[in-house]
Amino acid sequence: MELRHLRYFVALAEELHFGRASERLFITQPPLTFNIQKLEEHLGMRLFDRNSRKVSLTPAGVAFLAEARRVLAQARHAEETARAVASGQLGSLQIGFTTSMLYRGMPEMLRNFNKIVPMVDIDLIDMPVSEQAEALSQGRIHAAFSPALNLERGLSGHRLPDDKFVCCVHETHWLADRKRIKLNILSNEAFVLFARDTTAAGHEHVIQMFLAAGFYPKVRFYVRQWLSAVAMVSQGLGIALVPSTIAKAALPNVKFLNIEDPRRDLSAYFLWNPLNISPALEKFINVITNSDSSQKQKGKN
Repeated sequence: MELRHLRYFVALAEELHFGRASERLFITQPPLTFNIQKLEEHLGMRLFDRNSRKVSLTPAGVAFLAEARRVLAQARHAEETARAVASGQLGSLQIGFTTSMLYRGMPEMLRNFNKIVPMVDIDLIDMPVSEQAEALSQGRIHAAFSPALNLERGLSGHRLPDDKFVCCVHETHWLADRKRIKLNILSNEAFVLFARDTTAAGHEHVIQMFLAAGFYPKVRFYVRQWLSAVAMVSQGLGIALVPSTIAKAALPNVKFLNIEDPRRDLSAYFLWNPLNISPALEKFINVITNSDSSQKQKGKN
């Protein structure tokens, strides 16, 4: 039995006239008659009672019609699903991210993608930068929003807007009323610092800022997330250098001070493995890169 047989049967069952059914199917009447006969032979039963005056369904034909419609509907659904997946309009994506990316435009990019491609499901997986490259290489995630300083070998990426460091202090700190500071006045402060095992490059980036200011920081606590650093500062447990966008988290009891020293930009990337591109991921990459380019263009105007 082929889907063609079911389509011919349904057309005849609904028209109950060989001529009209043939026109509907864009075929001549002999192929229709032949295929209906072959279907009945295959099933071992009559589906139609027919004579020179009329065509009608047998009880078996009535029961078979409901099932034939269901099978054809499922076949159409399967075809539409396959086409949607092949075009990137349907599927699922596992996306790695770090908490700081929640404040660097990631939610807006995801919402934009959801508006354009609503049938692709996004699973967000919180993971440190140090794990993202391996997860991408092993195919455990499709892409990642990463505050990385550079691209790992073997990965492709789109650079997102840069951020800058600010100094986060408790609202009762002696510097809290300042708008801008120089790093060298912090040499005697106790710092909450980003842990080296989370991202060695990020840790070194901060350390180099201190060394350029003429001192090595006195570290009281190490954390694995920028948001954790701000949370600890809010509890009076030290001060920290953090990305300026983390202020959007609006934690209480903290102030953010601009740094006058030579600026060290904080880069970020949308990363993917070029050897693991699916249609849905390709669509995602296009939406992310195009929407980010549009935002940059607006900023210039």
